[in-house]
This record gives sequence, structure tokens and C-alpha cells, in this order.
Amino acid sequence: MAGGQNLLQPDPSSGCGRLRLHVDEKAAAQLSTPKLLSRTGGYTEVESKKAMRARGMKSPDRAEAILLSLYEPEPLYRPRRRGLPN
Repeated sequence: MAGGQNLLQPDPSSGCGRLRLHVDEKAAAQLSTPKLLSRTGGYTEVESKKAMRARGMKSPDRAEAILLSLYEPEPLYRPRRRGLPN
């Protein structure tokens, strides 16, 4: 795959604009390795790398790269609107 151009492709089977992510076996294994932890208030937390190391697991480098390439953080500061509010 030159330049990752084919990494994300529209998923024609979903019919609702979802994307299908093509990953190799190592990355797929790394994506399924972290445990999901239930927290109070209905939150779900992904197991930390430190906790994974304590269980004897290696760092999920490929999975982390995939997830960070798709992540869009919320802006720290919302831009101020000028003029009258709508």
C-alpha cells in the first residue's frame, strides 16, 4: 500500500458510510489485547499500557498508531464568536 492510501476504504456492506480498516494480523492482535474496564458513571476505560506491561504484554505500537491516526480531539478552547449571537 503506497502511502497508506488504501488503508481506509468505504464499507459497501454497511450502507451507512462506515469505514473498513484493513490491518495485518499483528495489528489486529494488538487491537484486541487491551482489556475494557467498567467505571462508575457508566464509563468504559481501555486498559493502560502500564497495566498491560504488568500482565506481561508488549506495547501495542501498531494498534496505538492506528487509533491515534483516526483520533480527533476536542479543541481545548472554543473560538470566540464575533458579533451578535444567532
